[in-house]
Amino acid sequence: MTSLVHKLGLSPTLAFHDVWSIDDPEMLSFVPRPANALLLVFPVSKSYETFRMQEDADKEVYEGKGADEPVIWYKQTIRNACGLIGILHAVSNGSSRNLVGMLPYGLLGIYLLNFCRIGFGP
Repeated sequence: MTSLVHKLGLSPTLAFHDVWSIDDPEMLSFVPRPANALLLVFPVSKSYETFRMQEDADKEVYEGKGADEPVIWYKQTIRNACGLIGILHAVSNGSSRNLVGMLPYGLLGIYLLNFCRIGFGP
């Protein structure tokens, strides 16, 4: 993942690291700090998908967009694209967003500037 986002324009000062546990302090000590995002990968079953559909059935569709939104949110509409959607969330929000603009001609910078209408910098 690190190689991909660097090619797309994310600052080389950021990288992805595997986390082997989220509740074992010794294992968490291997994670470099600060951590800007956590991407959770887990197997999806038919019962999980059914539960999620039922859970989301009564929720309004999120309509927020543009520079006035506190976060950029992407709705996953392509099956099995959760890793890419997670990467987009991780680099489009928080302190990582400021490090995309360091390479303004990378695809991520162009995307965020032109399609999400956000600025870069602190």
